[in-house]
Amino acid sequence: MARGGPKRQKAAALTEDLALHLRYVRSAVIVAIAALRRQNCELDEDIARLLQRCVCDRIDDQIEKLEKRPMPPAVPGGRPSTPRVRRA
Repeated sequence: MARGGPKRQKAAALTEDLALHLRYVRSAVIVAIAALRRQNCELDEDIARLLQRCVCDRIDDQIEKLEKRPMPPAVPGGRPSTPRVRRA
C-alpha cells in the first residue's frame, strides 16, 4: 500500500481535479469580462467589475487554498487524474 493510503490518494486526486476545474471556470469568466468591456455599454463595465470581484477573485482564493494543502506522494505506476469535460 502506498504512503497515505487509498483514501488520501483519492482526496488528493479530487483536490487536483477541483483546482483544474476552478481554473477553467476562471478562464471562462475572464473571457466574459473582456467581451463585456469591449462592447463598451454603460452597464457592461459594472457587470465586468462584479464578475471580477465576486467570481474571479473568490475562485483565485479557493485555488490558492487548494494549492497550499499538502499532497500525498504520487503512486508509483499510477496514472494521473484527468478531468472530465462535458460536451454540449
